[in-house]
Amino acid sequence: MAVSWTALDPAQEAPRSGTPTDARARLVVMTDLGRELVALSAPVVREVEGAWGRHLGESRTRELRRALEALREITDPFA
Repeated sequence: MAVSWTALDPAQEAPRSGTPTDARARLVVMTDLGRELVALSAPVVREVEGAWGRHLGESRTRELRRALEALREITDPFA
């Protein structure tokens, strides 16, 4: 993951730190810039989710969310 993360963050705007329990693991630290970008992106995320929801309908939107959450279980070790 270190190589992938370095490629994703060439400007090193998301600093990483070690963990006390696993010398191999690295924690990505949220910076002030990161928090600002999350806040700025939130309205866009809501807009996209709304557009998809209107297109798919309530039932299929729930199915999509469940499917994405299920995929997160196998892709996010911290889920």
